[in-house]
Amino acid sequence: MIIYKKIIFVVLVLVLTVNFSGCGPDNGGEKAPGKRITLKIWRLFDSEEIMQPIINDYIEDRREKYDLTITYEQKEYDEYVETTTNALAAKQGPDIWMIRNDWVTREYDKLEPLPEKIMGEEQYKEMFPAVVTNDNIIDGKIYGMPWSVDTLSLYYNQDILNKVREELEDAKIVDHQDKILEEAPGNWDELIRAVKYLTKKDGDNIARAGIALGTANNVEHSTDILSVLMLQNHTQMISDDKETATFNLAIQKQSGEPVYAGTKALEFYKSFSDPSKEVYSWNTSMPDSVTAFIEGKTAMMIHYSYIQKQLFDRAPTFNYTISPLPQIKDSSQTDVVDYANYWVETVTNNCENPDVAWDFINYVRDRELNDYLKATKRPSPYKIADDDVPIVKERVDDQGATFAFQLNTAKSWYKGKFPRKIDDIFYELIKNVTIHNQNPQAAIDAAANRATTWLRTEPY
Repeated sequence: MIIYKKIIFVVLVLVLTVNFSGCGPDNGGEKAPGKRITLKIWRLFDSEEIMQPIINDYIEDRREKYDLTITYEQKEYDEYVETTTNALAAKQGPDIWMIRNDWVTREYDKLEPLPEKIMGEEQYKEMFPAVVTNDNIIDGKIYGMPWSVDTLSLYYNQDILNKVREELEDAKIVDHQDKILEEAPGNWDELIRAVKYLTKKDGDNIARAGIALGTANNVEHSTDILSVLMLQNHTQMISDDKETATFNLAIQKQSGEPVYAGTKALEFYKSFSDPSKEVYSWNTSMPDSVTAFIEGKTAMMIHYSYIQKQLFDRAPTFNYTISPLPQIKDSSQTDVVDYANYWVETVTNNCENPDVAWDFINYVRDRELNDYLKATKRPSPYKIADDDVPIVKERVDDQGATFAFQLNTAKSWYKGKFPRKIDDIFYELIKNVTIHNQNPQAAIDAAANRATTWLRTEPY
């Protein structure tokens, strides 16, 4: 019996030795990989060519802790949210999901918050500008982290401005003391004056627009531009309880006089496509604003940083300059308002290992961000020191840092759980006052009523 037991013991030892030695690859005595984890990443815009080296670096860096498999899928924008929502409901969705900043409020019940052990609220607020913290911190929990934050800026065709400036000097219309077209307009009054000189008409036709503004159908990001005009004009976009759209209501001036700030912003935007106005320089028959800009059919446009890649791809030798978004004349430093539109990385509650998913997102931000921003040519997401933000009058002089310092003064606004519906309402609002010639106050009142309905609507 004793011999029999010894034989069984030896067999068990051999079996266990063979089984456990097969758990990991032969790595020459190095520590075997840890817990086996799979992460699925769904994002927009960035190709696998850009993301895979970053993913490979993370896998190698964490190989002793995790046996990682990370799959990356670049999705198309159309039906992106609907596709992902359906996939999450079927437990087949992504672990890491890239969403737009104004979608966070709608989607946060599908998300896992950032663990405090990775980053706390205080550190998050020290790192990112106010627009990011306002958008992504809900009830004291962080639901999204950006790798880049974009802001609206003024683009102008340098060759056109130089040519028109020379013509004005030759005709003795301006002298060397007048800086019109010699430097970018820093406020809307200067922009209006520039537009009058830059716009070229052939009878009733616009041969060259001063700026692509005033319509909905052919001005990219027209709804964002209208939003920032309202915010610069001190419009209160929604009520304090976030249930009522108030961008149509009057605000009180210091004198006690009521001012319909949102309506004034709408009228200002419309004026660029109104033939009865001096500043008329754009209409619905023009090409889309980017094409018109490339083809010299408009001297200026307002757009985000990301459009630079398209400009280079379509017109590599195009001579243009980027300047800060114009502000209201004589604005104080505290009155400066820029506008942010950006995407954040989130972790869905579909994820079985949310701590690891968040670790990857933060790893990219912490170690790989410079390479990512260089590869994508996107601006940084980090706020800068307040001392490095130029005063209002010097913004144009520091235009090389436009996308850096505009972060500190950038805003967005709460659009509830149906942000795309609110965008559609603003799009229709612009059409109603430009194409259908509706009274601006009546049109904005109707838009606010529709927006209020959506602000009070809960997703199914």
